[in-house]
Amino acid sequence: MTTPDATCAVLRHLVATLAYRAAKVLRDVPASSFSGFSSGQGTRRPVDILAHMGDLMAWAGTNGTR
Repeated sequence: MTTPDATCAVLRHLVATLAYRAAKVLRDVPASSFSGFSSGQGTRRPVDILAHMGDLMAWAGTNGTR
């Protein structure tokens, strides 16, 4: 059984990892062309992926009780 402190520490680490990875990918990208880039039909654009990540984080912030 895990303690609330251990669970909180794991969640903090997870969020910090996501923030680090997202910041690393977004560093120094051209603002004018990045969001609309498409690598082909049937793939998500960067702006769609970031919106999805934001939705997941918002859902996780509600403890998944929506």
